[in-house]
Formats: sequence, C-alpha cells, structure tokens
Amino acid sequence: MFNIVLLVFAVTVLFLLLINRSNMRRFDEDIDEIRASLFEHRKNNRAAQAELNRRFAEIRVQIMKAHDQMPEDRNPFYINADCIACGTCLPECPVDAINEGEIYQINPQTCIACKKCADVCPVHACQPLIQS
Repeated sequence: MFNIVLLVFAVTVLFLLLINRSNMRRFDEDIDEIRASLFEHRKNNRAAQAELNRRFAEIRVQIMKAHDQMPEDRNPFYINADCIACGTCLPECPVDAINEGEIYQINPQTCIACKKCADVCPVHACQPLIQS
C-alpha cells in the first residue's frame, strides 16, 4: 500500500514538474516576443531621432549660408541611425564638432567637412548633409 501511495506521489510530482516546464517555455517565448518588440521600437526611435537631427542640421546650414556665416561650397556631415556610438569618430574630428549621445551628433556650424569622421566610422554612419 505504501509503495502505491509513493508511486502516485512520484507520478503527481513528475506531472507537476512537466506542467511547470511547459509554462516556463511559454514565459520564455513571451519574453522573447517582448524583447523583439522593444528592439524594433528602439530601432524605429533611433531612426526618427537621426532623421530629426539631419533635418535640423539642414535648416541650420541653410540659415547660416543665407546670412553669409558659412561658405556656399561647404557641405558639413551628419550622423545617421546606423551609429553604434562606438566613439571612433570623436578623436578624429579636428574641430570637436561631434557630440556624444545614443546617436552621436555633428554640429554643422562647427563641422569643416574634412571627412575624417567618415573615414574611420566602422558602420559608415557619417554622411554628407546634402547628398550630391
């Protein structure tokens, strides 16, 4: 009789463990789905931030050129959403025009368009502001 009770108890425990493991798999799948969603949201947010930075820089350049504060032929650089914030470009800029952040920014007023940042960027995130 004791062996039967022990066997029933063991089967019950095993069954509960299997149910718990199944639930854990579902929780893991939910976590993976949430992570993917957050990654996509962050990617979209970075792209929007980079586009706003680019548009703002374009407007600043147009204003400076209109007021003869910048030569007409200068085309400063900006940093797009591909930026991984590695910091490789910072020491290369001779005029310290690059600001740190989740996506680095180049101050178009300070940028002399020397292209040194673009030459060292591992992901080619430094681009001319006005594409020719």
